[in-house]
Amino acid sequence: MIIIMSKIKTGMYVRCNIDIEHPETPRRFALGQVKSVYNNEEVLVDFYSLERQFDYFSVYHVPKQQRYHQTQIEHVHILPNTIVEWNNDKQSGKIIEFSHKDKEGFNWYYTEVIVAKMKKINIFCETQLKVPFNRADADPVKQLINYELNHPRWYLKRDIVTNSLHTLKNATFGFDTLVGSRVYLLKHQVDTIVRAISERPCRFMLADEVGLGKTIEAIVIMKGLQKRIGDMRILIITPESLLYQWKNELSFKFWSNFQVHGEESSRKKHPFVLFPLEKVNTPIWDDLLADNWDLVIIDETHRLLYLDYEYKKLLQLSQKVENLLLLSATPIQSRHNEFLKLVRLLEPHKYLKISEQHFDALLEKQNYIRRRVYQMMQELPDYIEDELVEDFIDSFEKVSKRLEDKIFDRLIDNIDPESDDQGLDQVKLALAYLAENYQIERKIIRHRRKELEQQLPKRQKEVISYEMQGSDLLYYELDTNESLLSYLDLINQKGYLPDQAGSFHRVFLSSMFSSPWALESVVSKRLEILKENEVYIDREIFKPLNILPVSKDEEMYLNDLLGIIERWKKAAEKEFFHIQDLYDDPDLIKGRLMYILDYLTENTENEKVVIFSQWKETIIQFERLLTARFGKDSVRSFYQGKNEEELQTAVDDFQRNIDCRFMVCDPLGGEGRNFQMADFLVHIDLPWTPTDLEQRIGRLDRINREKDVLSVIFISEETIEEELFRLWNEGLQVFDESLSGIEIALFEIQNAITEAITKNLENGLSNILNEINLSLQKMREKVEEERFFDIARQLDQSVEKQLLHLIHQFDANDGGILASTMMSWSSFCGLHGTDVEKGTAIMYSPKSFNFKSMNNSQYFVPDLEEARKRSLRSKELRGTFIRKKAIEREDLMFFAPGDLLFDSIVNNAYALSSGRSTAIEFRTNEVHWEGIVFTWSMSLNPKPLIDIGESLDHLYHAQGYLPLEHFKTVEHVGGDEIDERTIVSLLSNDIPDRVIRHLGKRQGGVLKKFLDDYPKDIWQNMIESSFENSQLKVQEFFKSEVQVHKAREDFQNKINSLKASNLYYGYEDDANVRYLSSIFDAVQKGIENPVFRLESVAFIRLVNTSG
Repeated sequence: MIIIMSKIKTGMYVRCNIDIEHPETPRRFALGQVKSVYNNEEVLVDFYSLERQFDYFSVYHVPKQQRYHQTQIEHVHILPNTIVEWNNDKQSGKIIEFSHKDKEGFNWYYTEVIVAKMKKINIFCETQLKVPFNRADADPVKQLINYELNHPRWYLKRDIVTNSLHTLKNATFGFDTLVGSRVYLLKHQVDTIVRAISERPCRFMLADEVGLGKTIEAIVIMKGLQKRIGDMRILIITPESLLYQWKNELSFKFWSNFQVHGEESSRKKHPFVLFPLEKVNTPIWDDLLADNWDLVIIDETHRLLYLDYEYKKLLQLSQKVENLLLLSATPIQSRHNEFLKLVRLLEPHKYLKISEQHFDALLEKQNYIRRRVYQMMQELPDYIEDELVEDFIDSFEKVSKRLEDKIFDRLIDNIDPESDDQGLDQVKLALAYLAENYQIERKIIRHRRKELEQQLPKRQKEVISYEMQGSDLLYYELDTNESLLSYLDLINQKGYLPDQAGSFHRVFLSSMFSSPWALESVVSKRLEILKENEVYIDREIFKPLNILPVSKDEEMYLNDLLGIIERWKKAAEKEFFHIQDLYDDPDLIKGRLMYILDYLTENTENEKVVIFSQWKETIIQFERLLTARFGKDSVRSFYQGKNEEELQTAVDDFQRNIDCRFMVCDPLGGEGRNFQMADFLVHIDLPWTPTDLEQRIGRLDRINREKDVLSVIFISEETIEEELFRLWNEGLQVFDESLSGIEIALFEIQNAITEAITKNLENGLSNILNEINLSLQKMREKVEEERFFDIARQLDQSVEKQLLHLIHQFDANDGGILASTMMSWSSFCGLHGTDVEKGTAIMYSPKSFNFKSMNNSQYFVPDLEEARKRSLRSKELRGTFIRKKAIEREDLMFFAPGDLLFDSIVNNAYALSSGRSTAIEFRTNEVHWEGIVFTWSMSLNPKPLIDIGESLDHLYHAQGYLPLEHFKTVEHVGGDEIDERTIVSLLSNDIPDRVIRHLGKRQGGVLKKFLDDYPKDIWQNMIESSFENSQLKVQEFFKSEVQVHKAREDFQNKINSLKASNLYYGYEDDANVRYLSSIFDAVQKGIENPVFRLESVAFIRLVNTSG
């Protein structure tokens, strides 16, 4: 091997030959640091490993120290994204990019370090750094010149893997976090996540309509901020009923461990805390408020509109925390006071100064634009057919007179009525411009279900009613209901406050229309409260029973009621005992649970069914029934009181076991678990809040579900339950469509229900039905107007096309293309997975590791102990590359960006020099050809941002301007003339081994013949001249494909539109405009002077074998 010499000095990092088997034609190298330079041109080199899990020096036969002659080593760069240490291993950081070479020949690097929990970029000389031995950035041209011709398979597989890595690097900021999450990739979520992660500080209200994944968006933003900022203390405040939904989502989809406040470990020991909203008005909150939090997430923020004390406390928190995410029902801007309270919580420094009158005036300014946009959006589908171009231009010009916005004027001028689409694309752009730039508060992100209606399933319902039976047929359900109503009438006569009495009533009525066991538990708990002054209530559902004061006459009523319940319960148990007789003659059935069992018997074969009840007592009995009818293996249950392992086992069985067909749940099952694989759901009883009902249906009503969502509802006839059903069905229409856009008003509906049942127990709900319907109709009209304004913002197609391309690339063929490549590379690295579960999952065990193969790749195995714990498998790991499978199966690892195993494989492919130079012969039936293929990547130059001391997070502004994929140039050196695209296409396809020949093979005289055919002087000259041609082509590609001028124009337009919007609303924001201008200027310079990186070089020979 011949090395082009440079002056080697102590402290330099050099690439060293460690190939013991073939020292004269080496393919194995290691990066080391020169410790001493001797007079005889020898050097002493130290090698480092920062990994503590294995002794990689022994595994990969790398010396810790060795002497070399200077002709055997080469001064090289260190790879970007390399973790390094300095200051005697006390500090660490990550190399971002090569900075410069100083006068002495030493290399300097931009290095990311954590200072006071903030990421900063410092410049280090290579002499200061300790770098792992597998992080040399070899020069592929020098590799090829020195006949370092590695096996073609390394080159071909590395090309696919590193192209995916480059795509992630150049993609929309935050896309890598999203693509690695157990969620479907949806453009509206990418839009939200990109906007949130990229801003500093990150303060946003996520107000998507229900069912569009606000929780998922918030968690991905959280993960993105952790990646951007580093160590963070995070506080999530959520209603108590949703605490474990959040904990489940965080744990099972994102593998993040959060501590629920009050659980075993103390808060002081845990950086990630979940806190119940209901405890904000208790003394423990003050301790929490005194702490420093880096990110606060508040769920169900709209509830604070009706909680004055909690609102004030959380407003205090908002004023002191830097990063804040508010998750809220979609605000209805026409409800001015509510909207002002929400934006004050989001941006207190901005809106606390604004009076209500001033805010109303600002809203009216936006309303004028919104009404115009709404009218045009309604007419947009008929734009071409009705030839509406002149009408649209007229409407735009009326808006223009108010705005005085030159950019908007230019957009109007560009509408061409004579074009093929009559100016439709430009009209959409103008509408998007208005909706984007004239939102009164841009940090409220709203997406509407209408944007995704093609990806959402339809809701269907089947209603089965039955008549309550009484003592005349020895069943006693009717008698129990009448006795309960008498008791509740007694409570109404005592004159308690409606909200207190209403909550009390709802507990009794909910249990009555569930089962005798549920009602018995409620009556027994109230009797316990009557008899004792202080009773510990361990279940949330029982807490309203302690609201009302104790009265002496209650005990007699409740004891009588308990006696009737006992008779009802025995009658129900008698039905259970005669289950076979009732199956033979269903007309004999009297009880609700038996009606449901009969329905499931008649209407299911292999279907999976989720069955919901508000009451654990009902679930236990119905689980017993199902088990007796269908067998133990067919049924699993999920309810409060089971431990975490029992719950997870139940979910795993239902998700993956074909024989497990029924999942019986209390409200805990409605919290964050994915039961999308179920065929339909059954409501044993009805919740008394529409949000609880939406939670149930939402377990199946997921994006990309192929089947309709069928709700089977069982109700008793001519009862309060039937009136409640009419309210949910006819009023809110929740069984037919989501509560889209009206969730924020549900509190008022809930209050109306409470008041109705305290004023008129039996007929109150039917009396308010018409009133609620009229109120909802008006609200839906307002929401529709605002909805079109939000949708208009989405009409700009430029970023959307890029996102759809990215989504397709990572999920094409169910992730199969990426999976096969990653599996191949991991096999090369010595990590041999086994296909399991019909090829949809991969298993790794201790036998999977082949250290002999790993010797060639210098693969560093990540610490997978946490993954083993989470998968509940001590000696093996199972995972999948298929997104759909990962979403359905929480027990599987998801091999995607962010996963330790996935990242380790990708990083190995990126770092390994074996995949960067090769010589390949292809057997064809057409031509003889020889040439050299150069593969380049192009990325934004970070130096201009670093030079002004700004975060590299601002690189996201360059999205869409630089190419997402590698660029290849083909240099012809001999043989027939053929189209370059033929060579590029050949290398892109899956190539069978039989048509490939490795021209650098060291056995059998193959390499010797190649050296004879291409002597050193001819070979080097051919490569260098080809390289020069390739460099020119890359520059031409950059000039023709990268829209430098468009980027400059777009950045200027963003500044100008911000100025125009500020002028329209009267905002003083000059400092922010100047700041953004400096950021855009630095990003523009980074686009104009990108980093060109030569990824690999391959000598290619096509041999015509025909005849």
